[in-house]
Amino acid sequence: MNNEPATTSRFRQAHTEAANRAEATALLIRCGYRVYRPEADIEGEELVVCTPNGLPSGVQLKSRPLVDWRRYGGRQLLMLFPSAPYSPGAARAWFLVPHDPFYE
Repeated sequence: MNNEPATTSRFRQAHTEAANRAEATALLIRCGYRVYRPEADIEGEELVVCTPNGLPSGVQLKSRPLVDWRRYGGRQLLMLFPSAPYSPGAARAWFLVPHDPFYE
């Protein structure tokens, strides 16, 4: 059985996730947030941010605005996602929104 296509796909996904995390972290820091990276993604918390006012929140980082109530609903998480997939030379906006109201 050849797993090469599956391995390549997982590598691309991991690469995109790492690049998005780095880009989003830099933007959050520039906006006055403190950003922490938990050792493990537990209950959807991929990042923990403290707002400029000092309020902590768990953050679910997404590559697109996909809401999954079954996995992340009712946990008071924020969602962080870009306006578009990465494209060299193209600027993209990032959105930090509360998961549950966004679901509604």
